[in-house]
Amino acid sequence: MPAAWVEQFWKRVTLVAIAASIIARRQYGISPDAAYTYALFHDAAIPLMMRRFPDYAGIYEKCQAEELMLVEAEKNYFPCTHPIVGSLLVRNWGLPGLLGKAIRFHHEEDVYELPDRTLPGGALSLIAVTQVAEYLVTEAIHGNDLEVGADQFARALVHLGISEGDLDELRGLVATAVEESLH
Repeated sequence: MPAAWVEQFWKRVTLVAIAASIIARRQYGISPDAAYTYALFHDAAIPLMMRRFPDYAGIYEKCQAEELMLVEAEKNYFPCTHPIVGSLLVRNWGLPGLLGKAIRFHHEEDVYELPDRTLPGGALSLIAVTQVAEYLVTEAIHGNDLEVGADQFARALVHLGISEGDLDELRGLVATAVEESLH
Protein backbone atom coordinates (compact mmCIF):
# COMPACT_ATOMS: atom_id res chain seq x y z
CA MET A 1 0.00 0.00 0.00
CA PRO A 2 1.63 3.26 -1.11
CA ALA A 3 2.49 5.68 1.70
CA ALA A 4 1.14 8.59 -0.35
CA TRP A 5 -2.28 6.89 -0.58
CA VAL A 6 -2.37 6.29 3.17
CA GLU A 7 -1.41 9.91 3.84
CA GLN A 8 -4.16 11.17 1.51
CA PHE A 9 -6.68 8.79 3.07
CA TRP A 10 -6.02 10.03 6.61
CA LYS A 11 -5.90 13.65 5.47
CA ARG A 12 -9.39 13.29 3.99
CA VAL A 13 -10.71 11.39 7.01
CA THR A 14 -9.36 14.13 9.28
CA LEU A 15 -11.15 16.78 7.20
CA VAL A 16 -14.39 14.82 7.57
CA ALA A 17 -13.83 14.56 11.34
CA ILE A 18 -13.26 18.32 11.61
CA ALA A 19 -16.40 18.97 9.56
CA ALA A 20 -18.44 16.51 11.67
CA SER A 21 -17.35 18.34 14.81
CA ILE A 22 -18.37 21.69 13.28
CA ILE A 23 -21.79 20.32 12.33
CA ALA A 24 -22.30 18.66 15.73
CA ARG A 25 -21.65 21.98 17.49
CA ARG A 26 -24.75 23.31 15.73
CA GLN A 27 -26.89 20.34 16.80
CA TYR A 28 -28.58 19.77 20.12
CA GLY A 29 -27.47 16.65 21.99
CA ILE A 30 -24.60 15.59 19.72
CA SER A 31 -21.17 15.82 21.28
CA PRO A 32 -18.66 17.45 18.92
CA ASP A 33 -15.93 15.23 20.40
CA ALA A 34 -17.96 12.06 19.79
CA ALA A 35 -18.75 13.22 16.24
CA TYR A 36 -15.05 13.89 15.61
CA THR A 37 -14.01 10.50 17.01
CA TYR A 38 -16.68 8.60 15.10
CA ALA A 39 -15.87 10.37 11.82
CA LEU A 40 -12.17 9.75 12.32
CA PHE A 41 -12.66 5.99 12.72
CA HIS A 42 -15.77 5.21 10.64
CA ASP A 43 -13.71 4.26 7.57
CA ALA A 44 -10.60 2.99 9.39
CA ALA A 45 -11.06 -0.48 7.90
CA ILE A 46 -10.52 0.72 4.32
CA PRO A 47 -6.68 0.69 4.60
CA LEU A 48 -6.89 -2.70 6.34
CA MET A 49 -8.96 -4.12 3.50
CA MET A 50 -6.53 -2.66 0.99
CA ARG A 51 -3.69 -4.45 2.78
CA ARG A 52 -5.62 -7.73 3.10
CA PHE A 53 -7.07 -7.98 -0.42
CA PRO A 54 -4.57 -7.47 -3.28
CA ASP A 55 -7.24 -6.32 -5.73
CA TYR A 56 -8.91 -3.86 -3.32
CA ALA A 57 -6.87 -0.89 -4.61
CA GLY A 58 -8.09 -1.57 -8.14
CA ILE A 59 -11.71 -1.75 -7.00
CA TYR A 60 -11.26 1.47 -5.00
CA GLU A 61 -9.82 3.24 -8.05
CA LYS A 62 -12.66 1.92 -10.22
CA CYS A 63 -15.18 3.35 -7.75
CA GLN A 64 -13.46 6.74 -7.91
CA ALA A 65 -13.23 6.75 -11.69
CA GLU A 66 -16.83 5.64 -12.24
CA GLU A 67 -18.35 7.35 -9.18
CA LEU A 68 -19.60 4.07 -7.72
CA MET A 69 -20.43 3.52 -4.06
CA LEU A 70 -17.49 1.76 -2.41
CA VAL A 71 -19.56 -0.42 -0.06
CA GLU A 72 -21.56 -1.81 -3.01
CA ALA A 73 -18.33 -2.79 -4.77
CA GLU A 74 -17.07 -4.39 -1.54
CA LYS A 75 -20.24 -6.49 -1.33
CA ASN A 76 -19.68 -7.69 -4.90
CA TYR A 77 -15.97 -8.49 -4.69
CA PHE A 78 -15.03 -9.30 -1.08
CA PRO A 79 -16.25 -11.53 1.74
CA CYS A 80 -16.76 -8.50 4.02
CA THR A 81 -17.25 -4.73 3.92
CA HIS A 82 -15.37 -1.92 5.62
CA PRO A 83 -18.30 -1.20 8.02
CA ILE A 84 -18.23 -4.77 9.34
CA VAL A 85 -14.44 -4.87 9.66
CA GLY A 86 -14.44 -1.36 11.16
CA SER A 87 -16.97 -2.26 13.85
CA LEU A 88 -14.80 -5.22 14.90
CA LEU A 89 -11.71 -3.04 14.83
CA VAL A 90 -13.07 -0.37 17.19
CA ARG A 91 -14.41 -3.05 19.51
CA ASN A 92 -10.89 -4.52 19.73
CA TRP A 93 -9.54 -1.03 20.43
CA GLY A 94 -11.95 -0.69 23.34
CA LEU A 95 -13.85 2.29 21.91
CA PRO A 96 -17.47 2.78 23.04
CA GLY A 97 -20.02 0.32 21.73
CA LEU A 98 -22.13 3.16 20.33
CA LEU A 99 -19.28 4.01 17.93
CA GLY A 100 -19.04 0.38 16.86
CA LYS A 101 -22.78 0.21 16.13
CA ALA A 102 -22.63 3.45 14.16
CA ILE A 103 -19.68 2.15 12.14
CA ARG A 104 -21.39 -1.19 11.52
CA PHE A 105 -24.58 0.37 10.14
CA HIS A 106 -23.33 3.55 8.46
CA HIS A 107 -23.84 2.20 4.93
CA GLU A 108 -27.11 0.35 5.44
CA GLU A 109 -29.69 1.61 2.97
CA ASP A 110 -32.42 1.53 5.62
CA VAL A 111 -30.27 3.06 8.38
CA TYR A 112 -32.87 5.77 9.09
CA GLU A 113 -35.61 3.18 9.58
CA LEU A 114 -33.74 0.79 11.89
CA PRO A 115 -35.34 0.31 15.31
CA ASP A 116 -33.64 1.85 18.33
CA ARG A 117 -32.83 -1.61 19.73
CA THR A 118 -30.74 -2.28 16.59
CA LEU A 119 -29.24 1.18 16.21
CA PRO A 120 -29.64 3.61 19.13
CA GLY A 121 -30.59 7.18 18.26
CA GLY A 122 -27.22 8.51 19.42
CA ALA A 123 -25.43 6.25 16.93
CA LEU A 124 -27.80 7.31 14.14
CA SER A 125 -27.10 10.96 14.89
CA LEU A 126 -23.35 10.33 14.60
CA ILE A 127 -23.96 8.67 11.24
CA ALA A 128 -26.12 11.58 10.04
CA VAL A 129 -23.61 14.25 11.13
CA THR A 130 -20.80 12.35 9.43
CA GLN A 131 -22.80 11.79 6.24
CA VAL A 132 -23.43 15.52 6.00
CA ALA A 133 -19.77 16.23 6.78
CA GLU A 134 -18.49 13.73 4.25
CA TYR A 135 -20.78 15.05 1.53
CA LEU A 136 -19.78 18.68 2.19
CA VAL A 137 -16.05 17.85 2.36
CA THR A 138 -16.35 15.98 -0.95
CA GLU A 139 -17.97 19.07 -2.46
CA ALA A 140 -15.30 21.36 -1.01
CA ILE A 141 -12.41 19.31 -2.41
CA HIS A 142 -14.24 18.65 -5.70
CA GLY A 143 -13.93 14.91 -5.17
CA ASN A 144 -16.09 11.96 -6.17
CA ASP A 145 -18.64 10.77 -3.64
CA LEU A 146 -17.92 7.09 -2.92
CA GLU A 147 -19.53 6.99 0.49
CA VAL A 148 -22.80 8.88 1.00
CA GLY A 149 -24.85 9.53 -2.13
CA ALA A 150 -27.45 12.23 -2.64
CA ASP A 151 -30.30 10.16 -1.16
CA GLN A 152 -28.56 9.42 2.16
CA PHE A 153 -27.32 13.02 2.32
CA ALA A 154 -30.91 14.27 1.99
CA ARG A 155 -32.07 11.80 4.65
CA ALA A 156 -29.27 12.90 7.00
CA LEU A 157 -30.36 16.53 6.58
CA VAL A 158 -33.94 15.61 7.45
CA HIS A 159 -32.83 13.54 10.46
CA LEU A 160 -30.81 16.47 11.78
CA GLY A 161 -33.44 19.08 10.89
CA ILE A 162 -31.00 21.08 8.77
CA SER A 163 -32.78 23.67 6.61
CA GLU A 164 -31.53 25.04 3.28
CA GLY A 165 -30.34 28.18 5.08
CA ASP A 166 -28.53 26.13 7.71
CA LEU A 167 -27.02 23.99 4.96
CA ASP A 168 -25.67 27.03 3.14
CA GLU A 169 -24.08 28.23 6.37
CA LEU A 170 -22.60 24.79 7.11
CA ARG A 171 -21.33 24.53 3.53
CA GLY A 172 -19.43 27.80 4.06
CA LEU A 173 -18.04 26.74 7.44
CA VAL A 174 -16.88 23.38 6.09
CA ALA A 175 -15.35 24.94 2.97
CA THR A 176 -13.42 27.40 5.16
CA ALA A 177 -12.22 24.62 7.48
CA VAL A 178 -11.11 22.53 4.50
CA GLU A 179 -9.28 25.50 2.97
CA GLU A 180 -7.50 26.24 6.27
CA SER A 181 -6.56 22.58 6.76
CA LEU A 182 -5.12 22.21 3.29
CA HIS A 183 -2.90 25.29 3.55
